[in-house]
Amino acid sequence: MSGLLRFCPECNNLLYPTEDKSAKQLHFACRQCEYQEESGGTDEDCCVFRHDVTYVAREAIIVNPAVTKDPTLGRDYTYECDYCDSKEAVFYQLPEKQSSDAMTLVFVCCQCGAWREEGKARD
Repeated sequence: MSGLLRFCPECNNLLYPTEDKSAKQLHFACRQCEYQEESGGTDEDCCVFRHDVTYVAREAIIVNPAVTKDPTLGRDYTYECDYCDSKEAVFYQLPEKQSSDAMTLVFVCCQCGAWREEGKARD
């Protein structure tokens, strides 16, 4: 049986993956009735969770220049810009889709608009 979702032939509810620890096999079981079936054994049938990681280059991150005027963003008045002598910047957190580091912050200089990422791996 192929497909992403499996349904119980007895009660039509979703089958959930379970493990037979003694046989080291994947089974699908219904939580409403006693129905169980073995997986087909192919890689497609044995996949119960998939996490695709995509790499986003620094150049792919787009910073809107108007972000410096946003009053809801945090401000850092001790920021040292790499391009000008400004000490003020706004900062926000990148979505996890765009960075492997969950706490990556983007600092944008309020004077020249230059930006940089800072986080655990970038300090």
